[in-house]
Parts: sequence; C-alpha cells; structure tokens
Amino acid sequence: MAEKLQSARQRRTRFIKEYLLEHNATKAAIAAGYSEKTAKQQGSRLLTNADVQDEIAARSRKLTAKLDISVERVAQEFARIAFNDPRKLFKDDGSLKPVSEWDDDSAAAIGGMDVSELFDGAGDERAQVGYLKKVKMTDKVRALEGLGRYLAMFVDRKEITHKHEDVSDADLNKRIAELERELGLAAQIDEAGRVGIAQAGESETHVGAKDTDVLS
Repeated sequence: MAEKLQSARQRRTRFIKEYLLEHNATKAAIAAGYSEKTAKQQGSRLLTNADVQDEIAARSRKLTAKLDISVERVAQEFARIAFNDPRKLFKDDGSLKPVSEWDDDSAAAIGGMDVSELFDGAGDERAQVGYLKKVKMTDKVRALEGLGRYLAMFVDRKEITHKHEDVSDADLNKRIAELERELGLAAQIDEAGRVGIAQAGESETHVGAKDTDVLS
C-alpha cells in the first residue's frame, strides 16, 4: 500500500513538472507513466485535483517571479515590436549601426541576424573585403494583434440578415394564430400591414424587420 502511494505521488509530481513545460495534460500524463489510452482521462482528472492545482499555481508563481515575467512586461515587448522604426538601426549614410549602438526598443524588435564574410579575388590574391549583414525584423502585425487583444480592442461583430418574404394573408393569419397560442397575446394587423401585439392594456408595435441588422 505504501509503495502504491509513493508511486502515485511520484507520478503526480512528474505530471506537474511536465505540464508546466507545455501545458498539455495528455502529454504530461504520458510522460508521468500513464498509458496513452488513458492519458487524456488521467490528465483531466489530475488537473481537477485541488492539490495538483495548488502545486501548479505555486510553481508558476515561482517561475514567473524568477524570470521577472509580468503582464506589463509582455505588453511592453509587444509594443516594442509593434511600433519599431527600422530607420533607427541605420546611420545617416545608410550603413547598419553596430549592435552596440542599437537602443533597447530596436534590439527587442530584431527577430534574427545573419552575418556573412565577403571576399574578392582568387587563390593567393583572395582577400576579405567586408561583411554582408542581414537583419530580420519580428512580425509587426502579430505583435499588433497581441497588443490589441491585451487592450481588448477587438470586438467580434455578428451580422444577421433578414430576407424579405412575400406572405399571403392566409399564411399571415396562421402565424398570428401561432403567436396567440405560444405567447397568450391578442395579435392583430393594422392598415399599414404591421403586426400589433397587445397585452394587459399595453400595446407595442413591431415594424417589419430591416434588410440588415448588425449586432455587436
């Protein structure tokens, strides 16, 4: 019994460590020793365990503190990439500044750098004449999207289109009867062809639907 408990604790500890690496419960369960057939269920079960949740939260806080990770810092890095100005990397004559002269904002926006030696001549006369430097900027669009999500700037909009239908008097009367049965209301049609619904002495007029309504 004691050995089984020890094994369960070891699996749980291994699961927590693996989960913190990728935040994938199934992969973490497999790495912890559970079979691939039951890994998904075991991973979900472990994530609902209060002790596991507390341990994951505690280790996450410790890791973020050690790495100095915060929402503000992530947002700052997004902003550096999103609003970087490549002109700040070059001198007035168009040549690339030495890395030591890059400011922090410009350096943060660099996704990679490739330096190649340039040679001229052949054989004994072959000599290095310079360097070819290629600088790759980090994707501004993705950074802007990330910053926009952080600032809740994007709101999904749903468009609902109502098609106009030619309805006969018989069909309209049938629909009115259905309204009466479903809503317990007294319905009638006025001279303008609008459906008026009245209940308890109060009336409300519902005008036919517009072609397009946009709901946000």
